[in-house]
Amino acid sequence: MKKLSAVLIIIIVVLSFVSGYFLYQISDLERKKSDLQNRNSEFENQIFDLESQIDECQNQTSEMKNQIDELEQQNLELQNQTLELESLIDRFTNRVNITKFSSGGFNPMVGLLISSSANVTIQNFGINDVENLTLLISSGVAEGLNPRINFDLIRAGETKIVSTHYYWYLGSTDGPTVTLKLGETILDEYTPP
Repeated sequence: MKKLSAVLIIIIVVLSFVSGYFLYQISDLERKKSDLQNRNSEFENQIFDLESQIDECQNQTSEMKNQIDELEQQNLELQNQTLELESLIDRFTNRVNITKFSSGGFNPMVGLLISSSANVTIQNFGINDVENLTLLISSGVAEGLNPRINFDLIRAGETKIVSTHYYWYLGSTDGPTVTLKLGETILDEYTPP
């Protein structure tokens, strides 16, 4: 009986030790489970915060796209205003006009080709000096025959009188056309009545 009680005591002690060990393991696992749940909750909070930040960034991106669209529209409007202002500036700064044209003379050249003299008066009504003007007189004859007169400079307020000649065909019903150009831009054109 003593042996049996000793064995029972040993079994009780071993079972106590084993149950204590298992309780410790269960407690440790529950603590780890609680830590993991806390971490999971923190990660969910961080994910929620990141999703909120992403939404905020997307809203800011949308607002910036709208602002870019508005700025592009304003830029187009400013470019149009700039073109209008440049056009107005050109009208006031490069206002060189043909103020008078007279022609005379009847000099037969070859066949039906006639040469006539011409006097053209141009005046700079603008506020700036204008450079590189070209005066052309055309009358339906090959362009190479009629004069092309270049002006290096005409000062603001200045008047210039040009005496030249031009060619035309006898029997032509069209009179000469006098054109004043700045580069390729026509500043003034005159066709006598």
